[in-house]
Amino acid sequence: MCCDQVGNEGLHVFKSFICHSCEKKIVGVECEQEHYQHYISNLRDILPSEKHR
Repeated sequence: MCCDQVGNEGLHVFKSFICHSCEKKIVGVECEQEHYQHYISNLRDILPSEKHR
C-alpha cells in the first residue's frame, strides 16, 4: 500500500498488504503533516467499491 512490499508479516486488509514499517508511519502521522493526505488516499483505495459490497 505504501511501499509495495509483499510478505506475511504485517496487516492484510482486503486484498492489500501493509508492512510493519508502513503501519507505524500511518499510525504515527499527524493530520497536519504533509504525508497524511497521501496515507488517507491510499487507505481509501484499498476499500472495496460500493458495487462489491
